[in-house]
Amino acid sequence: MSNYVLLSFGIAILLIGIFFFTYERKHPQPRDIMPIVIMCVISSLSRVIFSFIPQIQPSTAIIIIMGVCYGKQIGFMTGAMTAIVSNMVLGQGPWTIWQVLAWGIIGLIAGWFPCYNFIQIGHNRTKIVQSTKQVMKKYLNIGFIAIYAFFSAFLFSIIIDIWTVSTLGSDLTLPMIISVFTAGIIFNIGHAIGNVLFFILLYPVFTKKFQRLKLKYGILNH
Repeated sequence: MSNYVLLSFGIAILLIGIFFFTYERKHPQPRDIMPIVIMCVISSLSRVIFSFIPQIQPSTAIIIIMGVCYGKQIGFMTGAMTAIVSNMVLGQGPWTIWQVLAWGIIGLIAGWFPCYNFIQIGHNRTKIVQSTKQVMKKYLNIGFIAIYAFFSAFLFSIIIDIWTVSTLGSDLTLPMIISVFTAGIIFNIGHAIGNVLFFILLYPVFTKKFQRLKLKYGILNH
């Protein structure tokens, strides 16, 4: 194994370890972990079901929605566990650690976006948002997240291709590096389009459910 592979793996494992350690320090309760487990199963299952279509799967959109609704750490954990669980069916390998890191980072970045639902939830009742300014702000934010969902496919590709480049060994030249990243970006165009479509389809459904859980049971809301 080349020094480049060892170095890249070391950095990837270190970053993942830091994120897992940071989450563990919060001492999450079982009720907080359960939604992550459920969404990881849903995300992983959806990836397996759609595996016959190259690069088209709802997993990235689900990970982004979890990050938006529950924050950076939950977004990272959902992305990381999706890679581990789904690869139990699709096949584990050295690429798994990079998928863990890639989807984890995508979920973490999504946590920076504020979560707006298509409804507002009060303490005793649900009311339709009537303010035009609020509606515009809400849909503008959703539009930005959709744009992020599109470009997150290329972020995923770049992170995965870091591993690919590290395995080139003596063939590690600038033209080869450029060709690897270019091919990866082109290959993930379908992934990018699928992310947007699945995000638009799933966002109103999941955010409504997540907001109710946070309000009613206080799950992941502290």
